[in-house]
Amino acid sequence: MKYIEDALSFLSQPLLSTKFGTITLLWIFTFVGIILGFYVLSFLIRRILQSKVFPNYDIDKGTRSAYSRILHYTLMTVGLFTAFNVMGVNLTVLFAGGAALLVGIGFGIQNIANNFISGVIILFERPIKVGDYIEVDGILGTVQSISGRSSKIITNSQIVIIVPNSSFLEKNVVNWSYTKATRIGIPIGVKYGSDLLLVKKVLLDLAAAESKVLEEPEPYVFCEAYGDSSIDLELSVWIDDQSLHRKIKSELNYAIDVAFKANNIEIPFPQRDLHLKSGFSASAAGSV
Repeated sequence: MKYIEDALSFLSQPLLSTKFGTITLLWIFTFVGIILGFYVLSFLIRRILQSKVFPNYDIDKGTRSAYSRILHYTLMTVGLFTAFNVMGVNLTVLFAGGAALLVGIGFGIQNIANNFISGVIILFERPIKVGDYIEVDGILGTVQSISGRSSKIITNSQIVIIVPNSSFLEKNVVNWSYTKATRIGIPIGVKYGSDLLLVKKVLLDLAAAESKVLEEPEPYVFCEAYGDSSIDLELSVWIDDQSLHRKIKSELNYAIDVAFKANNIEIPFPQRDLHLKSGFSASAAGSV
């Protein structure tokens, strides 16, 4: 018992006296213990939700992550207020007394605060979610995680890029996963005099042969315009795996080259007609 009394006496030694009370080691350990308790509680609840609750409902991966993150932030906020309340700290007085300090800190960490608030907005509004295939600031990839300050995007090259959350609200973001199907448009120019019905058939056969191309919406060949050097067409197909957009477009382009050669369909070079006016004087011709 004496050891316990000595330990409590040591932990109760005042370290700092403030207008909010005396700070001791016991005060610090209790405060931190309450915060850690809520963190563990958040971890356990989120684990139960992910393993036992969410699988029983039709909730996608991105929505699960958003719900878990919002729950975590809520519990940690409650834990912080609980810790202050248990330790006898009057939060009203604390906020009033630390207003000037908070303003100063706010200017120093405004970028961090901006990204954190942006992360909360993303979790609630969900313009993007975990698992979405997106493009932001020239970066194409799949959203791997959304945390408080930043989000991780994994590219097709398996490179993880960390993007500040504010970028998703301040810049133009293309979310290829917003709809179930994504369109691929392949522009093609053929020589004047080509059999357009044959060209159309060849292109549609190629689209049908590609296993990743959807039957609905059905592929289509648009005749766009009669250009300077070619008749401009576009093969339009749809896919449901946005991460394969570039690969499928490349495969179709390879197949088009082979099929056009087999069917004697020509893709013309750009042509320009040069007209020379006659009537140059002899002196002018000699000077040239």
